[in-house]
Amino acid sequence: TGGTGLIGKEIVRALGEAGAKVYLGSRNENKAKTNVVICWNESPDVHLLTFDVSRQASVKTGVDYLRGQESRLDILVNAAANRDISSKKVEEITSDDWLKLMQVDLIGAFLCAQQFYPMLAMSSGSNIINIASIYGITAVDQRIYEGTKLSKPTTVTYAAAKAALI
Repeated sequence: TGGTGLIGKEIVRALGEAGAKVYLGSRNENKAKTNVVICWNESPDVHLLTFDVSRQASVKTGVDYLRGQESRLDILVNAAANRDISSKKVEEITSDDWLKLMQVDLIGAFLCAQQFYPMLAMSSGSNIINIASIYGITAVDQRIYEGTKLSKPTTVTYAAAKAALI
């Protein structure tokens, strides 16, 4: 999941280069198609799997599609993250913003682990990798983002979601 993000895209690339058959999971189909094309040039076994980790029915649709393509799943990487509120100041974040972020960053990892588990159980050495962050255990130092194109993580929401995932 999260195969179009900064970290997710590199995970897809690395797994593909290592010879794995990779399904790039993302809710953003257009961005995912672009990443699949880029990765396809380096590894022809990268495929698109479009679903929204924040919606149980959508995750089930993704699982059903994958089950039609593959008999088992060896690795599930939960890297999806919601950056919709990263530019907001903490005092501007609404409870709806908070819930939306938690739905993707935390509950999405649970839903994927739960729904993909039967396929993972078909492999004797399967793994679930949840991508968290050092910000789950230490404060965000916003200074490291100054002068970069990277968005600053909103301290309270991002750190809470990543801490819960840890």
